[in-house]
Amino acid sequence: MPEFSNQTIILKNAPSGEVNPELGLTTSTFELQDSQFSTDNLKPTEIAIKSLYFSNDPSQRSWIQKNQDLKRLYIDHPIKETQPMLSNSLSEIIALGSDLVQDGKFKVGQVYTGLTSWSKYSIVEPKDLFFPVDTNGPFPLYYHLSLFGITTMAAWAGVSQVFQVGPEDTVVVSAASGATGNMAVQLAKKVYGAKKVIGITSSEDQAKFVESIGADVGLNYHDEDFENQLDEAVGAKGTTFYFDCVGGWMLDLVLDTMATNGRVLACGSIAGYNDRSKSVVHNWSIITPRRLNVKGFIVLDYFGKAKEFAGVIGKAYQEGKISFKEGENVSVANCSGDKFANVPKTWKKLFDDDKPSGKLITFVSDL
Repeated sequence: MPEFSNQTIILKNAPSGEVNPELGLTTSTFELQDSQFSTDNLKPTEIAIKSLYFSNDPSQRSWIQKNQDLKRLYIDHPIKETQPMLSNSLSEIIALGSDLVQDGKFKVGQVYTGLTSWSKYSIVEPKDLFFPVDTNGPFPLYYHLSLFGITTMAAWAGVSQVFQVGPEDTVVVSAASGATGNMAVQLAKKVYGAKKVIGITSSEDQAKFVESIGADVGLNYHDEDFENQLDEAVGAKGTTFYFDCVGGWMLDLVLDTMATNGRVLACGSIAGYNDRSKSVVHNWSIITPRRLNVKGFIVLDYFGKAKEFAGVIGKAYQEGKISFKEGENVSVANCSGDKFANVPKTWKKLFDDDKPSGKLITFVSDL
């Protein structure tokens, strides 16, 4: 088999604060390594893959935290310095170990979603690949990391499985213009019929975007009178369902608006990913008198419902209940070829004030 010129991005300096995506500095979080890749010596249960697209997700930040507390992780182990950075991805199988050739489940040329490294080529185990993708289907490949990806699955699971949103609900969604948040807004309002949905974002443009996809009210938390706007939008009866992607001070604020017997879904806590002190919640005591139901969940727990999820999302999209447009609900950054070094900078956009709305995907290679 021929050798391929390969590039891999490894963790150079595990961060305790802000990530530095610039390469080649002593303070760089990541390092680019060049190598040669061959499939000649695959072990019997190994799979050689070519990366096509990387998913950019805030949760990746928790995987590389310095002095990691293993009890805080939901992946098998933290990413250690000198190890490749991991990502949810879309990859093509280019070679199989002998046992897997005999087994027949995997085939060369198949495309899978999975958890793989920031590499052009890499070796994985079967457990690292999640779902096969129909390359002849009606959707572009990157839709399987966005419209049908785990961020949308998280929104669907939270809105319909963990806590069931219905017509009597007043719903608040934080990080509402993000990959998970914008889908939670749309599902809550247009698929499950919540009477009111309020989306919280970080700019006026994003607030307008959130309203354009179905929210009754979009709010910019940078506004001076944001707290008053939130109180007014929620109304006297209070928030019955809070889809929380932020934690910290935002959770504090929304807890004050909760109705008695309200539900709080802890989907993410991006406020504290770069500074754990910002995850502190001061308003926890309100949970008891308001009889709130607060629940955390991990999207991996719902992989067994992948077919049901895909059916709901596909039907809602075809019926026009879910808006999904490139440049609005999803953006694709080109990091193919000699642009591969831009992969860390692209991911870092998730934590910037000017982050794009919706899902951010990194394109690495064609089939």
